[in-house]
Amino acid sequence: MSIIKSISAGFKNYVNFGGYSSRPDFWWFLGFNFLIYQGALLLGSVVFPNHDIYEDGLGSYLLAQMFSYIVIAIFFIPILSNATRRIRDAGYNPLWMLCLLIPVGFVYILWCCGQPSIRIGIDKPKPSNNG
Repeated sequence: MSIIKSISAGFKNYVNFGGYSSRPDFWWFLGFNFLIYQGALLLGSVVFPNHDIYEDGLGSYLLAQMFSYIVIAIFFIPILSNATRRIRDAGYNPLWMLCLLIPVGFVYILWCCGQPSIRIGIDKPKPSNNG
């Protein structure tokens, strides 16, 4: 699947926690969300350039972070649903997503998402019987 199709599939399945998500689909969607988040941080620092907490107070800093908070709020459910589908595709129980409730649980979730699919033909071709 192409990059554009992977990203659009991630948004089409916004709240679909069932089904499967291939490894390339998951990583392209996560990478796109990371770039959007970094763009929001950059935009916040350009719009509100003064980040001196001691001089301006905390208000200017929080305004600069506002864009990144909005992006996190918008993309939280799609990333969560995509990761749940990816974990299911890798052969793990989706209840492992509860590891996100512990401080370093995301490391295990990312490791699970990096595992190959258990369905033949998704990340690797079917074996041929041609000799």
